[in-house]
Amino acid sequence: MVSSIAAGETAAGPVVDEINGRPISSYGQSKKSAEDTALALAGDGFEVTALRPTALFGEFHQGSVYELVRMIQRNHFVIFGGGKNRTNFYYVRDFVEVLIAVRNNPAAFGRVFIAADKPCSLEELAEGIATLLHSRRRIPRIPAWVGLAVASCCDLISRATGKSLPLSQRRFHAMVRDVAYSNHRLTDSLDIHPTYGLMEGLHRTIQWYRQAGLL
Repeated sequence: MVSSIAAGETAAGPVVDEINGRPISSYGQSKKSAEDTALALAGDGFEVTALRPTALFGEFHQGSVYELVRMIQRNHFVIFGGGKNRTNFYYVRDFVEVLIAVRNNPAAFGRVFIAADKPCSLEELAEGIATLLHSRRRIPRIPAWVGLAVASCCDLISRATGKSLPLSQRRFHAMVRDVAYSNHRLTDSLDIHPTYGLMEGLHRTIQWYRQAGLL
């Protein structure tokens, strides 16, 4: 079954695995409950493997990666702080290969796996996208405290005017959050590794954005 990383989204430390991860939203709680129910019913020919993919991206999809690519292309993207905080994007073709690999695989039955690539720092991700866009402009850095102050002001203005602004405290905290989802159970137990990887996935995806007239 395809679950969601929301079923185990956070932990006491920055590294989240299948054991220490816990949901923090009603959506995540519903996903975790669905996993537990399916695994409890498994057996007698009804075998279950639960996969928790991190944020997926790829061709034919416009999501957070597309938004990030557009912001970098338009020189509207900034990094708050040092940019060393880790992010977890997963190319959809690599996830499809995981789906194929766990099908009818007894070693995967009755287990939960985080389906993820290696974590990547926000700095590496943004600079990698800039390189693929052939941009020579250096992505500006802004001290985190300045970003939080601006985000707080934007929230006040939004509440007063009823208009949404590009920056908010919620978006700021998402941009500086440091979390690494561990794929060690998938790689060590099942010997499944990404074929394409993040940067090749980004290269193929950005090519598709161009071909589709989205850039």
